[in-house]
Amino acid sequence: MNSNRRNKTLFNASKVVFISSSIPVEIYTIFLLSSSDGGKIIFGLLMMGSLAILIGLQPAIGRMIDAVKRRTLIRWLQLSSLVIEVFIFIAWYLNAVPSIILLSGFLMYVDVSEAFYFNAMSALLQTISGTGSYVRSNGLSEISGQLPSMIGPAMAIPVLHFLGPRISLLLSASLASVSLLLISFLNEDYIPPRRVRGRNDKMAGTISVIMAFPKQVVLIYLLNFPFIMVMVGNLVKPVFIVSVLHGGVADLSLSEMGYAAFAAMTGLFMSIFPVKNEMASAFLFFSIYLAGIILMPFASEFAIYMILQSLHGIGNPGTRISRNSFVMRHVPRELHGRFSSSVSMFSNITRISILAVFTAEINLVSPVDLLLTMGIITAAALLMAAVLKRSVDMRPLSSGIPLPVK
Repeated sequence: MNSNRRNKTLFNASKVVFISSSIPVEIYTIFLLSSSDGGKIIFGLLMMGSLAILIGLQPAIGRMIDAVKRRTLIRWLQLSSLVIEVFIFIAWYLNAVPSIILLSGFLMYVDVSEAFYFNAMSALLQTISGTGSYVRSNGLSEISGQLPSMIGPAMAIPVLHFLGPRISLLLSASLASVSLLLISFLNEDYIPPRRVRGRNDKMAGTISVIMAFPKQVVLIYLLNFPFIMVMVGNLVKPVFIVSVLHGGVADLSLSEMGYAAFAAMTGLFMSIFPVKNEMASAFLFFSIYLAGIILMPFASEFAIYMILQSLHGIGNPGTRISRNSFVMRHVPRELHGRFSSSVSMFSNITRISILAVFTAEINLVSPVDLLLTMGIITAAALLMAAVLKRSVDMRPLSSGIPLPVK
């Protein structure tokens, strides 16, 4: 096995194990919170709280990804997850803190750390991939990112039944240690430039990148709306399934598994048949996602909901693979972290704004109306992206880094 293939195998194997590790406890916590009116509000507040933390940390995260070896950052994140899971288990075992508080804190930590993790992993993938294989690499990464959504829920039912949520934390910590071991064997040739590590970089932080490339950042942000709405859907869809379709924890798991199955198939298809025009591909898959979100409020049975969920499972990953490949092709490695963090910062501000309104209305407005609103917002984002694309030139990013406009 050559070095490039070995790196990608370790990258994807570590990713599958790490993301899968915490899913049983996450599912248990989400179901617990989604089953009561007070829990729904707490769930929304947790999502907003984690986003607020991310927005504050995003500029530092972007710079850190560019200034430190990506593999080192990922190992730190995996180790911190392992330690926190063991700590929560001990606190729960000793009844030192109510379990709902521990689990809510754990859910918030996972939201924050995984956002950091995915940004770092995206930058690492650019580092270990050849210039001509970005779409194929992102396709395989999509598979490894979605397999946990099938493995985790499938694992959740027997794990929660036989071990219970508390012992499941120890299983999560054990799997995180395996993931940490796998990523430790990966070879990375990225050496942060001295100007990025120091204080004399003209593009010192995330805000500088936004000032220098406003149109480019906004275009990629608008193309990130399928992902934004999938994240908002993590609040709305469980409520829709439980209160409108009268489903239970098994249906929540099937919803996640169905989405992940189609997402993995999309990743496999694009890794075998990589597109050449990433931008056109992004708009095509965005439209597929839009069709799903517009029709979903009218689903009267769980089977119909699952069909529309499959459009989300095709549209969002397809948009992400195309968008990420486009960014990798145009954004230099030493700028990747800060550019991606710029997009993430706008995305997180949008998510927290929508979640603030939806959380306030979750017990007053039908989830059907909330899904309809999500469809309208998504359609507006697609239209704005189509208009903006005509005036955006990505070549300045590839050919040189201009000074921020003052």
